[in-house]
Amino acid sequence: MNFRRLTTSPINYWGSFASDTLAAIGLLAAGFATTTRPLAAIAALALGIATYSFYEYAFHRWLYHATAVRDLHALHHRDPRAPIGAPFFFTLVVAASAFYLAHLVIDRPLAAVLAGAILATHVYQGAVHHLLHHGRASVLRRLQHHHNLHHRRSDTNFGVSTMMWDRVFRTHTR
Repeated sequence: MNFRRLTTSPINYWGSFASDTLAAIGLLAAGFATTTRPLAAIAALALGIATYSFYEYAFHRWLYHATAVRDLHALHHRDPRAPIGAPFFFTLVVAASAFYLAHLVIDRPLAAVLAGAILATHVYQGAVHHLLHHGRASVLRRLQHHHNLHHRRSDTNFGVSTMMWDRVFRTHTR
């Protein structure tokens, strides 16, 4: 299967939600169950969430809009409701890399919590993004407006689940 066919496959789209959710639950459960430092685990959880929020912005702005994968991402801009997503293994590799790097400086349970938080936040962002294009959740109205502007003017509003980094990097528009 070629890359484009994989990224536009509904099986890949929904399979990613499933595999990422299961892996995130597993990492978080294993980390919290085995840590002897619950406060440090909560800090690792917060750091993982913050790390992903930047990762989401950076990948969307500098990878999806400025590199060879921009052609694939452009498919999403042309048809926002189509089930298009990164290959199912991509975020698992990112989480495994985060775990490996983190365990070089912190113990394994905390590294598992950090990687699990990154992956769980990715699942959250994916769910928000899906709802922005398919749902009518009034709670998401501000994010929906923010993201719809991005689809009309793709050089602004790169954040999907948060507007914070767009404000930091001055790419936010109303």
